[in-house]
Amino acid sequence: MKPCKKLSSSLLYIVLSVLVFAIVIIQAYHSYKQFIDEQDKFALTESKILSDFMLIHRKYYQGLFLDKTIPLNKDTLKALPAFSAYGISKNFSNLNHYNIKIQTVSDRARSKRNQADEQELKAIEYFQKNRDKKEYFTYINDQNRSYYQYGYALRIRSVCLKCHGKKEDAPRFIRKSYKDAYDYKIGDVRGIISVKIPQKHIYSYTYDRFVDNLIFNILTFFIIYLVAIYIVFKRDKYIKLIEQKAQKLQKASKAKSEFLANMSHEIRTPLNAILGFINILKEKEADKEKLEYLNIIDESSKGLLNIIEDILDFSKIESGKLQIDKINFDPQKEFEVITHLFQAKCSQ
Repeated sequence: MKPCKKLSSSLLYIVLSVLVFAIVIIQAYHSYKQFIDEQDKFALTESKILSDFMLIHRKYYQGLFLDKTIPLNKDTLKALPAFSAYGISKNFSNLNHYNIKIQTVSDRARSKRNQADEQELKAIEYFQKNRDKKEYFTYINDQNRSYYQYGYALRIRSVCLKCHGKKEDAPRFIRKSYKDAYDYKIGDVRGIISVKIPQKHIYSYTYDRFVDNLIFNILTFFIIYLVAIYIVFKRDKYIKLIEQKAQKLQKASKAKSEFLANMSHEIRTPLNAILGFINILKEKEADKEKLEYLNIIDESSKGLLNIIEDILDFSKIESGKLQIDKINFDPQKEFEVITHLFQAKCSQ
């Protein structure tokens, strides 16, 4: 029993260790996946906030021209959203501490500074092929730098055609200054609000949370592992204690059985002598009354011998060696034996 118990306990320790180690590995992988997903979510959220800021500016200045708060002429040309947005985005891109770049760009920009780069052109092509889409988001990993590219589609509306419709319909001062960026159609995407967020910035924000979460999970599982080991250790301790008590009980039971067996043999030896001499006296006794007394003594002695045999049977029961025999008996004779046992006391 003991080697088997020790083997099972050792196996249990190994299983617990492997299980906790596997859970930690799975949890670490899950945390890493969450870390990657959280980077994408944070980059997308930050891009939307910056894009909304540029949209608010764009709509505000468009409204000023639409309600003629600002007249459209050569002097107010720089107040147009395409021009004013450049100054705001340039200041933000140069002054923020995270190297985030934001700009309104076009595939037909009148100025090179608003010309879309390779990734921004891909975003514009994406919107041209998917007219129901408003946002473009991807991760760029090139040799120079890694960043998240976000684009918000700027679709042509009727108000845009005042300057970007047919060239002959555009204001004269615009026709003189610019030769391109005409013949736009409503719904087309000729430009986007571009946001470039460095991966390092997102990483620095999410990494600390990832490490804190990973450490917390590992510590949690480590504590659970220690508690489980403690429970198994206490289990082994209780099993050993129970085994010790069981061994003591077995020894006590064995000692009791040996005592009963020895006592029975010791009592049976003189009792057999008594029975032998009673039989001798019965053969020589002629007085009927004395012979009757001798018969009662003989029956009582045999009853005592049966009791001793029963005590031996208890020992056999405990050792599992008792065999039950079927023996015929006379009920009347047994009843008479019992009456003879109590005859002396009854006569008194």
